[in-house]
Amino acid sequence: MAKRFTDTEKWKKKWIRNLSLEHKLFWMYLLDDCNHAGIWDVDMDVANIRLGTKLDEETILEEFSEKIASLDDGRKWFIPKFIEFQYDGELNPDNRAHASVIKHLKSQGIDYSQFKREYFKKVSHHVPDKLRKEIYSNFNYICVYCNQKFEFEDLCVDHIVARAKGGTNEKSNLITSCKECNKKKCDFSLNKFIKRYNLDEIRILGTITKIRGLISPINAPNIGCKDKDKDKDMVKDKNISGFEMVWSKYPRRVGKKMAKKHFEASVKTVDDLKRLDQALANYLDSKRVLGGFIQNGSTWFNNWQDWIDYEEKVCPKCKDKGKFTSKTGYEIICDCPAGK
Repeated sequence: MAKRFTDTEKWKKKWIRNLSLEHKLFWMYLLDDCNHAGIWDVDMDVANIRLGTKLDEETILEEFSEKIASLDDGRKWFIPKFIEFQYDGELNPDNRAHASVIKHLKSQGIDYSQFKREYFKKVSHHVPDKLRKEIYSNFNYICVYCNQKFEFEDLCVDHIVARAKGGTNEKSNLITSCKECNKKKCDFSLNKFIKRYNLDEIRILGTITKIRGLISPINAPNIGCKDKDKDKDMVKDKNISGFEMVWSKYPRRVGKKMAKKHFEASVKTVDDLKRLDQALANYLDSKRVLGGFIQNGSTWFNNWQDWIDYEEKVCPKCKDKGKFTSKTGYEIICDCPAGK
C-alpha cells in the first residue's frame, strides 16, 4: 500500500476553508488517487461514485484553476504542488524514486524545472513589488476607502473582487487601502462593504473609475442624470467597458459571448447597470454561491434580474439546519438544500 505525506496545516489555509464540503472532499481524494508524479487520469464518474457527489470537470477546473494543470487535452490533470510537498520541491535524477517521477512527467512533455518556474509565477497570489509601487503611485498613496494619505509601509494593495471570489492580480482589480480598511473589507463585495460601513459611495467609485479609465456599472459618469436619452447614449458608447467590468467580477466566466449578448439586450441605461451590479452583489453573497454552486456566466447574465431584490429564504421545517425533530421525536433529514 502506497503511503504519502499529508499536510497537517492544510485546515489553517484560507483557500481550503473557503471550499465547499464537496470540493474539500474532492481535493483530498485527488491527492490520494493521483499517481506518485501528481498526475491523475481524469475519471469523474468513478470519483462521483466513490465520493457520493455530482461534480463535473468544468466545475472542478474552475474551482482549482490555480491548483491543477490540464494535460493531454484534459484527459489527465497535474498537481504541481504535489511534487513541491512530497519531494521537497526538487527532483534528483540520481534518486530512484525521483527518476521514476521525472520519467512520468517527461512522458507528458513536462520539464519540471522549467514548468514550475512558469507555473508558480503565473498563479502566485503575491502582488509583485513593482506592481504594488505602481498601484500606490496611481492612487497617490491615498486609501480609496477612508480617503487618508499614508506612508508606503502603512498601505495595502486591495482586490476589488476578493481572491476568494475569483479576483485576480490584474491592474483593473487592484486599489490602495490602509491596513485598517483592508482588514474590515475582508472578502466582502465592494458594494456590500460600502453599505456596511456607510462609506462615501460616489467618491470611492468615482476615484476607481478615474484611475481605471473604465465605466463601472455603479459609477458611470452620468449617474443620477435625468436625461434618459443621454444615459442611453452613454451606455451605447461604453457598454463594452461596462460588460467587461461586470464580467471580471463574475466567479465562473464561462460562455462570455452569450453573456455579452444577454448584457446588451437587458442593459440599456445607467440605472440598468446599477441594478445589474446590485444583482451580482446579492448573488455573490448568497448561500448558493458560498456553497460552491455557481452558474456559468452565460446562464446567470440571462437571468440576472431575478437577483435584484433577492433575499435568502429560510426552510420552515429545519431552519436551514438540514434536519429536524418530528412530532413523534424522530430526527429527520430535511429535503431542502441544507439537508441534501
